[in-house]
Amino acid sequence: MSRPRTPTNVLQIRGAFDHDPQRKRQRLREPSPKGEIGAAPKYFDRSHRAVWRELLKIIPENVLGDSDGWAVELVVVLMTEFRRDPSGFNAAKLGRLETLLARLGMTPADRSKVRILESKAKKADPWDSL
Repeated sequence: MSRPRTPTNVLQIRGAFDHDPQRKRQRLREPSPKGEIGAAPKYFDRSHRAVWRELLKIIPENVLGDSDGWAVELVVVLMTEFRRDPSGFNAAKLGRLETLLARLGMTPADRSKVRILESKAKKADPWDSL
């Protein structure tokens, strides 16, 4: 399996765009979410909704948008199933859950790789540089 693509903000911090400006031009049109994550899917039962609320409470701020809903839905379904029967949760499902959690920035190492939504990110204050 190939290596996952390095997030744009990580490349910028590393100075990769200074070395190779074309890399930045290739990423100028990256899509960004249009809105908030929204409500839990209607088919979720009580335990699914509890995990949904728990996940949204602990996920890093300004990370999720409306386009992340399906990934969050999968995490909730897998986590709910894991909590119902941890011993019956197979390795493939556990691996998928770990991957999804990592992509949402839910591990210490992966938090540094997640890009915060710019529209919600703190605006630069000119007084901060003084």
